[in-house]
Formats: sequence, structure tokens, C-alpha cells
Amino acid sequence: MAAAASQLRREAHIPLQLISDEAYAAGVARLAEAARAQGGPVVDALDLLVLR
Repeated sequence: MAAAASQLRREAHIPLQLISDEAYAAGVARLAEAARAQGGPVVDALDLLVLR
């Protein structure tokens, strides 16, 4: 979880760009706290739409 928290980039995720700076900072702080408190794998789901 610590690796996932350290590699988070706001500009890489459009939904993260839509929230306020304050909400983003609060979420990053919660993620960092969770990374300190627990370990283990991170499971992340990604919806992908491909149009041909």
C-alpha cells in the first residue's frame, strides 16, 4: 500500500482532477495514514472502454 500511495499522480486520473485541492489533499493524507497502519496488496479495478 505504501508503494501505491507514493506513486499516486493526480494528473494521471481524470476523476481526481475533478475534485477540489482540499478534498484531494485530505484523501492523500488518509491514504498515507492507511499505508502506515497496514500493509498488503492493493487491488484496484479499472473500467476500460475500447471503441473501434
